[in-house]
Amino acid sequence: MGKMADYKRHYPDIAMWWERCVKQRLPILIRKEQYGRNRDYKIMENHLYQCIYDILLSDIPEPATLPALQRYKAKIVRLHARRMEKVMLDNSVQDKMENEEPSLFHILKMVKRRETSHPSSTRYAGQQCLRSPKRP
Repeated sequence: MGKMADYKRHYPDIAMWWERCVKQRLPILIRKEQYGRNRDYKIMENHLYQCIYDILLSDIPEPATLPALQRYKAKIVRLHARRMEKVMLDNSVQDKMENEEPSLFHILKMVKRRETSHPSSTRYAGQQCLRSPKRP
């Protein structure tokens, strides 16, 4: 973004700078950053699987390897969960990227959030606000 900020002085106002300079280069910048993150993610995932494979091939007795295997499995699960939780949690239509489809995990997470944060219906009886119980 630093290079794009340098070009700001060549435009008469910020709106024109945004339209002609930033808007065209921003998707490229986002793709490069996503490529780097995906590369780092794959490297980390491959490393963790390699550690598990090395433990399985070692001559260490099974009771001693079990805690290490469980620890690496937990790291892999956390790695996947952290990557997935940042994507598309209750994004509106205009915030989603082209061809972006929610996974089953995200759909279930959105439904759970909606159920816990919004009452199913509200009725007014005089001055009191009554909420009907949530459906199981």
